[in-house]
Amino acid sequence: MKIFATTDNPNLGITKGGLKTKFVYGAWAASESLYRALLKYGTFDEYHFFVNSRLDANVLKKSIQESGYNVSKIKIININNLPTYLQKTKYTVFFTNRIDLSQLAYLRSNYAKEYFPICGIAFQTISYSGVLRQDIFNNMISDLHPFDSIICTTSAVYTAIKNLNSLVRNSFQKEMKVKIKYNSRMDRLPLGIDASDFSKINNQQARQKLGIAKDKIIILYFGRFSIYDKADLYPLLSAFKEILAKNKDAMLLLAGVDAQDKYGVKLKKISNEMGLSSNIKFMLGFVKDKYKNILYSASDIFISPSDNIQESFGITILEAMASGLPVICSDWNGYKDLVVHNETGF
Repeated sequence: MKIFATTDNPNLGITKGGLKTKFVYGAWAASESLYRALLKYGTFDEYHFFVNSRLDANVLKKSIQESGYNVSKIKIININNLPTYLQKTKYTVFFTNRIDLSQLAYLRSNYAKEYFPICGIAFQTISYSGVLRQDIFNNMISDLHPFDSIICTTSAVYTAIKNLNSLVRNSFQKEMKVKIKYNSRMDRLPLGIDASDFSKINNQQARQKLGIAKDKIIILYFGRFSIYDKADLYPLLSAFKEILAKNKDAMLLLAGVDAQDKYGVKLKKISNEMGLSSNIKFMLGFVKDKYKNILYSASDIFISPSDNIQESFGITILEAMASGLPVICSDWNGYKDLVVHNETGF
């Protein structure tokens, strides 16, 4: 019997509008997409979700029922019962959407009926200092084995975690005169999306819904408005002004949550001062799935000028490609695994 287990909150309603949220991080959307695919296409006999509270259990149960998954295969269990389940259940794999495997390793070594693989994935950004201080070090001093693994979604993530491992190992040996190392696997596996979620609707119908003329050439940016952890979009406005000097039919469509200090509102004001208001459309706020389809379907080109070191993948790039759009993106290592220059974008 094959049994999958996790202590994650899969957030099955995060992009479907089932949860009340002001914005969505790419890591959240990626996690939801993974769990939806797992429950839809997975071949496990059972799925065990260990949750922290009755509220979490009720939200997850409702999301599962609304999504039409095979409820008989799914068990939602209070996390306080995890030691008991480890003692009596032979798990096939225990998964977590983070790279710190130490807590699961501790529980496995102290309670598990027998050893099983623990698998983590680098969904969350790995550029924060806590990753170095906590996650990487914790893994090195934990009861991990060669059958455990951290999944790296791009070659950039793989290289970064490998370098972090070396940095912690060498620093600890130099300062403490003690040898430690990461004993488990690192595997490269890209994130995926369900392409059927991005079936292209009629271009003109989509433009009509957005109030955009049919003869415009639409360049779409879709993402958070945040200088701190996404992108400085002022250069995009400057570049677009140069484009307009050559092609008056160009239009810039900027959509997403205004996540930091009303940055989107400030951009809108700047664009007006630059004389671009008639060729720029702002859609500031949470964008539900059905409107994402409209955005992508109405557009001709997708652009992602992320300049932040935490950008290690790019879910919106996959979504744009699934919608048939060419992609223009930053020359950024996390993006290079997705966009082949001069073939699938620039």
